[in-house]
Amino acid sequence: MFLDKWSINKLSPDRLKQICKGRLFRSASVYAVSSFFNAGISVLLVPVLTRYLTTGEYGTLSMVNASVSVLTPFIGMSVYTALERKLADPGKEGNGSYLFTCVALVVVNTFLGICAACFISSGIYSHIGISKELAVCAVLMTGFSVLITVALVVMQMQDRVFEYAVFRNLHTVVDTGLGILFVACYGLAVSGRLWSILAAQCIFSLTGMILACKHTGVVPVIKLTYLKDIILHFGIPMIPALLKTSILTYTDRVFITSMQNVSQTGLYAVGNQFALPVLFLAQAFNLAYVPWHYRKLGCGGRKDKNRIVVFTYLYFAFFAVLSILWSAVAGTGLKYMTGGSYEDAAAYLIWLAPGYAFTAMQMMVVSYIYYTRSMKQYNLVTIPVIILNPVLNYFLIRRNGPTGAAQATFAVSLFSFLLTWRLAARVYPMPWFRFRNGK
Repeated sequence: MFLDKWSINKLSPDRLKQICKGRLFRSASVYAVSSFFNAGISVLLVPVLTRYLTTGEYGTLSMVNASVSVLTPFIGMSVYTALERKLADPGKEGNGSYLFTCVALVVVNTFLGICAACFISSGIYSHIGISKELAVCAVLMTGFSVLITVALVVMQMQDRVFEYAVFRNLHTVVDTGLGILFVACYGLAVSGRLWSILAAQCIFSLTGMILACKHTGVVPVIKLTYLKDIILHFGIPMIPALLKTSILTYTDRVFITSMQNVSQTGLYAVGNQFALPVLFLAQAFNLAYVPWHYRKLGCGGRKDKNRIVVFTYLYFAFFAVLSILWSAVAGTGLKYMTGGSYEDAAAYLIWLAPGYAFTAMQMMVVSYIYYTRSMKQYNLVTIPVIILNPVLNYFLIRRNGPTGAAQATFAVSLFSFLLTWRLAARVYPMPWFRFRNGK
């Protein structure tokens, strides 16, 4: 049976009380509170930016951020995922040199990215709405962002939950504070916002590296075996998977900019900003779930698998309902928090929020693929998604205007989730549709 006697009995008040006292629930609660505090601070910038930046300027800022998303797979080479998997293994042997190898790879790739950005023709930049200087800025932002993520992964995998929360929220406070100072007080517009991001990232990437080295006992040695593991098992194989995520956040903006105008891109970006809390909550839970999940996959029996399946379905239902409710609530809040010229951005929420719910569901099943190092097979899932996304964007934007971009994001997110779930079930069998009591 799908939901048998086991699942009902185990959700009794005593069982729920026991769950609330467990490490997973405590960690997830801290991450969730931290993420929403972090998101709440970031939201403070929205009224400032929407009042001090035109829709065109906001669109330019959105294109820079989207460029960071596209550059991340190439500059980051999935070092944070590789490090996450390395730290999940029992024992600490080699962790220090593995961390150093990851950081060295990011630094070298950032330097090469800056060189490449300087030599690319200016004509190419005109098609995506940014200048050569902004492209260099995007490369630096990418490098700093990856290093910060590396530091956060070390804290996450070592269950340093409170340190993770403090570090991440301090970064957001500094970033937001500098953004308000540069944009609202000094009137620096887009350049002020970019300078605030770079300054905060520089400070916290250096601080994060110091903390990460302290926690892992860094060994300043680049090992070729580790470098091969990062590049061949995670970096190159995961480029299509990460590009899929980047394309979902980049293609829609490029198509809106080219088929409509950059002002419409700004409206779309604001609507997306208000849909993001659904994703933030999923990411917060995932931070606590991944280390716990890896431990269960390493030693769990049928009983643990049954529990994971039941919990996963409850998680799916929660995010499906949450996204629908949030699209209504956030749509009302958007009209009050932004300037009058941004009011039309609320129309995108009904598609983007449920789209992020499917992304949240995908996060729950993709960890089976990472755990089994099945990234090459994962490419067979991501490539069709990469192809489908621009096709849907073109036809739906042509038919429905900018709203078509949100509809394309919704459809592709659903398609990607279903394909990922199917692959996860193949590489690591779980009792998804039938389970019984057992050890």
